Amino acid sequence: MCTTQNGWPSGLDIQVTNGILGALLRTEYRRLVARMERVDLKRGATVYRANQNIEHVYFPEEAVVAMVDTLEDGRTVEVGIVGHEGMVGINIFLGTIATPDRAVVQLPGTALRMRSRDLRAEVRFGSPL
Repeated sequence: MCTTQNGWPSGLDIQVTNGILGALLRTEYRRLVARMERVDLKRGATVYRANQNIEHVYFPEEAVVAMVDTLEDGRTVEVGIVGHEGMVGINIFLGTIATPDRAVVQLPGTALRMRSRDLRAEVRFGSPL
């Protein structure tokens, strides 16, 4: 079996569809995925509300999540979008426990979900993640 530079098989026996997780070494991915669960995100579902504590971070596989801010006059504006290349809950990396944005599912699909406290522990101890 041929492998890629980061130790992943070049065949189809393991498929990782999130870009961040796919960039990890295979052994690191296996260790982290044991702390995750696959969830179905439904179109229109709110993943986070503004100023809410971030309990979980999400690594979209097929789902696409929009980050939305509310302006002073009540109008809303999309400030970002996260798909299979990223992570929803990036504020955890910045040391905050809440998000100023609302996260709304634009396209339904799956995501891998991890507890924020587990992610903070990973970052604190020098994980490649």
